[in-house]
Amino acid sequence: MLTRIKSLKRDLASKRVDAHFLFVYIMEAHGTDEWPVPSSRCNRGKGAVRLKQTMTLKSRRDAAASMISTFPDIFKNDLSDVPRSSTFCMMIDEPERNDPFECLFAPWPLRFFILGDGGRVDFIMDPQKCSYNLEELRNFLMSSTRR
Repeated sequence: MLTRIKSLKRDLASKRVDAHFLFVYIMEAHGTDEWPVPSSRCNRGKGAVRLKQTMTLKSRRDAAASMISTFPDIFKNDLSDVPRSSTFCMMIDEPERNDPFECLFAPWPLRFFILGDGGRVDFIMDPQKCSYNLEELRNFLMSSTRR
């Protein structure tokens, strides 16, 4: 999925659409101690991802750092082939504060949101058959820049 997002980002940049991507690392979708469904389909050949549910900010930071180290080309913001006005950033939802982002947006296990003027939610993309069609996201971003 992250590689497809990078491709989407590159496509938007080629059409001069500024898009800033903010990833919010939330609770584990399939913690080994909660709902173990190991997956390796997006792990660059490193085998199944096996993480316990992240119950502290430190454990969630460690899990996020592991993801960033697996996909360094996605999260670095100095990509020579992508404009600097388009960035990838990450925030981490805080378990000790009862996961405020999760409570407000219900993103589990994965959602895409587009925020417009004043932080208004203009678009929400949910999974369809356990996957995402990023073309839907791309089309919305392209059409929103023409308004």
